[in-house]
Amino acid sequence: MKNTIIIFLFIFSIAAGAQVRNYKKPAVNAPQAKSQPQKKTTKYNSSNADTDSKFGIVGGLLISNETGDDIENASSRTGFFAGFSYKTNFSETIGLETNLVYATMGAVFKDEFNEDLKDNLDYLQLPIMLNIKASKVVNFKIGPQLGYLMSATIDGNEYIEYLNTLDYGVVAGVGIDFPNTNFGINSKFYYGLADIYNEEYGFDNPVTNTSFSVGIHYYF
Repeated sequence: MKNTIIIFLFIFSIAAGAQVRNYKKPAVNAPQAKSQPQKKTTKYNSSNADTDSKFGIVGGLLISNETGDDIENASSRTGFFAGFSYKTNFSETIGLETNLVYATMGAVFKDEFNEDLKDNLDYLQLPIMLNIKASKVVNFKIGPQLGYLMSATIDGNEYIEYLNTLDYGVVAGVGIDFPNTNFGINSKFYYGLADIYNEEYGFDNPVTNTSFSVGIHYYF
């Protein structure tokens, strides 16, 4: 490293000396050349480029349910999702978007007395979506989604030991970016492919998560 610095300084001193020897002092009475107007150049602002990467926040309403051949009298649970978002564009039309959100999933069942039993499944979710721009305002999203079960209660009682920790499936949706702002809205549908219950305590047939969400996003 020290030798590299010495060589660099040596080359710089030679170049500086050459510039001094080639410098000619203008004559006192020599006519001054008219200054030419400088051409205006358009600077490329990378912050506005289509290939920029951006971080943001997302959140909104989430309506979920549980489906399966052994599931009866199930109705949707209304919850929310909130977290962070990252997106990058590969071109003017194709990009990638991923979110890390906390989502309240589950369903509502009827017991033998026809009373509601609230099944609350809270996940940390990671959708990774291909973002296809139909215009500067509208874009379509599709890709896989992973979920990690954080808590599970039914009628207020914890029962997470009966469930699989990992959830996965496919998510698809549409987004709208408001022109000249960092705000937008998005809606997504999630179709789970993993059985919610583990083999020891589960039903005879798989039970999977489904959800529909509508929310807003803001990118910095």
